[in-house]
Amino acid sequence: MRSVTLRHLVFSALGLVRLTSPAQAQNPDLPPGTSTAVTAPAGTLVLAMDNTWQSTGGAFNLKAYGLAVHLLNNKVPLRWVMRAGKAKDDADFTALATRVVPRAASLPAAARTFRAGPLLVLPPDTARVRALAAAYNAAHNTGVQLYALQAATAVEVRYVLNQRPVAAILNDGGNAAIHQGYMQLAGIGGNNGGNTLRAQENYVTQTAINLDSQLDCYTFASEPHSTNTAGGVVEALRRFVERGGNFLAECEAVVTYENYANGRFQTSGGVVDADVRDNTARRYPAPDQPFTQFEGEFKASVLGGSVTNWRRAGGSAFHNGGHAQSQLAGSSDEVIEASVSDHYTGRGGLVFYLGGHQYNGTTENDVNGQRMFLNAFLTPATTSQGCNVFADANGNVLAEALRYTLCQGDSVRIQLPAGAQGPETYRWTPATGLSSASSATVWARPASSTAYLVTATSVGGTVHTVPVSVTVLAPTAVSISTDGCRPWVGQEIAFRASAEGSDYRWDFGDGTPATAEPRHQYARPGTYTVQLRGLNAAGCPLAATAPVSISPLLVPNIFTPNADGHNETFRLLGIPAGAARLEVYNRWGAQVYAADRYAHDWDGGALPSGVYYYLVRVADCPTVLKGWVELVR
Repeated sequence: MRSVTLRHLVFSALGLVRLTSPAQAQNPDLPPGTSTAVTAPAGTLVLAMDNTWQSTGGAFNLKAYGLAVHLLNNKVPLRWVMRAGKAKDDADFTALATRVVPRAASLPAAARTFRAGPLLVLPPDTARVRALAAAYNAAHNTGVQLYALQAATAVEVRYVLNQRPVAAILNDGGNAAIHQGYMQLAGIGGNNGGNTLRAQENYVTQTAINLDSQLDCYTFASEPHSTNTAGGVVEALRRFVERGGNFLAECEAVVTYENYANGRFQTSGGVVDADVRDNTARRYPAPDQPFTQFEGEFKASVLGGSVTNWRRAGGSAFHNGGHAQSQLAGSSDEVIEASVSDHYTGRGGLVFYLGGHQYNGTTENDVNGQRMFLNAFLTPATTSQGCNVFADANGNVLAEALRYTLCQGDSVRIQLPAGAQGPETYRWTPATGLSSASSATVWARPASSTAYLVTATSVGGTVHTVPVSVTVLAPTAVSISTDGCRPWVGQEIAFRASAEGSDYRWDFGDGTPATAEPRHQYARPGTYTVQLRGLNAAGCPLAATAPVSISPLLVPNIFTPNADGHNETFRLLGIPAGAARLEVYNRWGAQVYAADRYAHDWDGGALPSGVYYYLVRVADCPTVLKGWVELVR
């Protein structure tokens, strides 16, 4: 049994007291907004996300998102505050706070109003977070600002961010560089070549169809301008969101996917490109939702692009919880520039649509377009088997996974650690390969590597989760071959295994005892089954079988070239024609015949009857056959 220490953050000890809970029936990813009211204790850090307390050069500092992602990469849970029912640009909370990062020219304690979805870090993570923030600022030559609460403060938490966000930036339309640019401006690392992610990288360039083979860890996918629906692109996106991933389509991709027969993510009958160019103020129907957590305006039509805004087609209705997030306020009919739908019963499964082609300037519209993309990226998702989740739903950091490694076909006994709050009930997901899905002790025998997540609930209702990882080692492929000589009766045959291993035992199939020595002589011709058993480099059993055909090796001691049609030449039975060199000598040692590729055709030539001596050298075989033969006329 492996033991593990679970870190439990006790709410009362931190001063974090839950006051209300959202109704279970309300989807937290759809309006109307529902948040959990809590009291954040003094010392809580605030990562400001508004234009007043998080600016650089007079504009919002996008690298605040980069710091947020950096903290999540380092397993720091974040509370995303959004006051339910707030109007656009209204306060999320006001608190007595002082700036603690950057330390130079720090601002003194004062009442500060935080807007646009600030992110909180609760004690005891704050000391480590200050160091992480200082290092991030130095590395990116920026000044992302953190504030410390000087007194306990009531806030409304929409999400506990407890997973490392990982994006697949899709290039099916050939415009992946647009979204790569947003990530780079925000100081979020990734790679643009479709390679495996390294530490501290949070996006990779992909194609939609690859979301199927990488379903474990992507929390988000996005496609800029695209008209491509070939090769199952839209179908792959549907599978991705229906298992809990979030997806954002921008510009032409909105119309492309929404009007595709297997698309229709947000409407029943598709949309039409409105192409309304308008610089008046926008209307935001759901300003307490994560997509629109920014201050000021986002006017896609001002920025330009193939599709900056759209309307629902005639008779087309919203479905899948579809709703507008940004609309032209002065239009006589509905003109949408941003919208969202939901396709999963848990958190995630959201489809975000965003108008405009590219937001690469420094205007308010450009910055807020990038913020909407980054808000969608931060919105929590559901990943396969809890991949990338490092804390539970309450922000309690999970223990490192209990890890086991098995050989294929073996089983392991897993004993969960005792609960800190007394007896617990357990739920294992998935239940694949388990002797029980509800016990503290189970036997696991999965057919392939499986990441389990155990939800443990105490009698008092305390819930925590324990990840359990079982790696199943694939069997080593091994084959058997022979070295050198053709397998003949009476000749030593050297067998070879194609893979290195240990404790090899060879059974040659002729009734002789198994041995560690891979060499054998067969006494009779025939076909035998050779079996090899042993252990591979990881200590797992390996086995292989192979047939071996043993040929008779008969060298006659007489032949009669007398033209009667029988036994006319010196034939070496068991050696193919052309596979050996034959040398023949008389009794005085003089060579009387030689052939490099003997074809069983020596008839003695003009030699008289008598006894002659032969040497046979078979190609690739060190054994030399020698003997005598009588030539009779």
